[in-house]
Amino acid sequence: MVAACPRLEAVDLSHRVAAGDREMAALAAAAGLRELVMDKCLGVTDVGLAKVAVGCPGLEKLSVKWCREISDIGIELLAKKCPELRSVDISYLKVSNESLRSLSTLEKLVDITMVCCLLVDDHGLLMLSAGNSLKSIDVSRCPHVTSEGLASLIVSQRFIQKINAGHSLHVPWGKNVILVGGKSDPPYDKISVWTFNTETELWSHMETKGDIPGHT
Repeated sequence: MVAACPRLEAVDLSHRVAAGDREMAALAAAAGLRELVMDKCLGVTDVGLAKVAVGCPGLEKLSVKWCREISDIGIELLAKKCPELRSVDISYLKVSNESLRSLSTLEKLVDITMVCCLLVDDHGLLMLSAGNSLKSIDVSRCPHVTSEGLASLIVSQRFIQKINAGHSLHVPWGKNVILVGGKSDPPYDKISVWTFNTETELWSHMETKGDIPGHT
């Protein structure tokens, strides 16, 4: 397929559970690939991801959600070989803060989704805050992420517009929190805080950035 499509730019292999490193090796021949979604490709390991990273250095969007054999090692090589990455989804992977350290080196990264990354905590967010391009981050169901960690991220990331921390935060105003705002133009303008009431199942608007612990 790759040989027949020399201008291939986007591939979606979602839920091809039998897809593994061999398929990734073949896909790596698509040097012009810009977008790759391989959610729940259960046979893909760090080896397969490495082949894609080396063969497709122009990748801008990658989703490896539920690819449980991918570890910090694969994410580290990905960050080194694919500097054009703008959007990454590492949800449900057994990765640690080291993966966030690696991703923080991507100067063009604007969106990262890491739902249910159980080994990630506030130290990882601190590492991620070393970058300065993030606009959106999803840390839903990350039990070790706290409001303090997100506050430090908000302070350091001048362009942040959306933070989803559903089922993650242990904060006074509720169990599920989503923050949406406009800090990009002008910088540090404001961020809105919404809280979800688990009894009424309704979202309600709170105050702006001053209500976020640690944020001034």
